[in-house]
Amino acid sequence: LIDRLNADPESYRFPRGETLGEVRDRVLAAVDAIASRHAGEAVLILSHLGPSRVLLLDAMGLPLGAMFRLRLDYGSLSRLERDAKEVTVHLINKTMESPGRRVTAGDDSRGEHRA
Repeated sequence: LIDRLNADPESYRFPRGETLGEVRDRVLAAVDAIASRHAGEAVLILSHLGPSRVLLLDAMGLPLGAMFRLRLDYGSLSRLERDAKEVTVHLINKTMESPGRRVTAGDDSRGEHRA
């Protein structure tokens, strides 16, 4: 599968799924619709990693074959700005580093016991 995907990433069809070209077309159409509906507004789009990569590749003018060379972590933030002429990429793969906290039943976020 990987060899066929690498040979023609845009038209390789994943088992029971879409080609990357179809994913790109679907993602770009959805973003166009969102941008039209919210012209002049800031919009937050939450997505899986695949569609996020496709959107970033398109914004940077890179081919779909570069998809797996673009690292995106789960829960990461990327920021794009779109105007009538182009898309500008301001941020890619920002993650929030925190020490984390184990939360157990009966505790709220301040560490206080809940009834």
